[in-house]
Amino acid sequence: VQHTMVVAEDGRLWSCGSTDAFLGHGLTAKPGALVFTPKPVATNFDTRVAYVSAGWCHTAFLTDLGQLFTFGVGADGRLGHGTMDDVAIPACVEACQDVTFRHVACGGAHSVAVSAEGEVYTWGKGISVGHGDGEDCLRPQKVNELGPLMVDVCAAGGGHCAVVTDEGDVYMWGTGAQGQLGTGTRKDELSPVGLELYGVAICRVALGAFHSLLAAKTGDLITFGAGGPTPQGLDAESDVDAQDAIGIAGGERGRLCQ
Repeated sequence: VQHTMVVAEDGRLWSCGSTDAFLGHGLTAKPGALVFTPKPVATNFDTRVAYVSAGWCHTAFLTDLGQLFTFGVGADGRLGHGTMDDVAIPACVEACQDVTFRHVACGGAHSVAVSAEGEVYTWGKGISVGHGDGEDCLRPQKVNELGPLMVDVCAAGGGHCAVVTDEGDVYMWGTGAQGQLGTGTRKDELSPVGLELYGVAICRVALGAFHSLLAAKTGDLITFGAGGPTPQGLDAESDVDAQDAIGIAGGERGRLCQ
């Protein structure tokens, strides 16, 4: 990740890092410049920001009304505006203005969001969006392959996605070469695949560039990828409290999921 996003207590959004990621400060910054201290992001709305996620070179956030905004590098359609154009300051994703969202996550070149009804929408690089055809998706599209499942939270990694249902089940898709999908193989998956977790219910998930972490309701921390193609940690010597596991960083090139 080339930048950092922060939501202040007053609901304002701040950013710092590389201007290559488009920090939302407008077009005045030179490409490749570094902003070392957080500066306020330019916005044209009065509602508060409730949640933000930073991808490799793009950002998505939700207002307290559940509206979805994105900005940054637009390659592969990761911003959801119907084009691959870069966007310098936050813009509302018009394709889903009628959808209220409660969670969003940005990955390497894709994005995923969960609606208030528990439906999952993805957009961006084709191998990572879970629609089954491998085609880039320029606007948010519902992941119909998840059927009637009620999803609570989502996460996006370097090239993969994960969602956790209200029953504590986990479904993943995308790139799997390092075992980061936890399916027992190193295959890519173009559609969601449910994980075999031996009855352990999951409450949170965080994804790095090439690995994944699951926080179980029992307090166990389960990890896989970049070293092992199947879930590890079910019999870990040290338990991790599920609440403490929320917000685990995915690694050097990973991202934060809450």
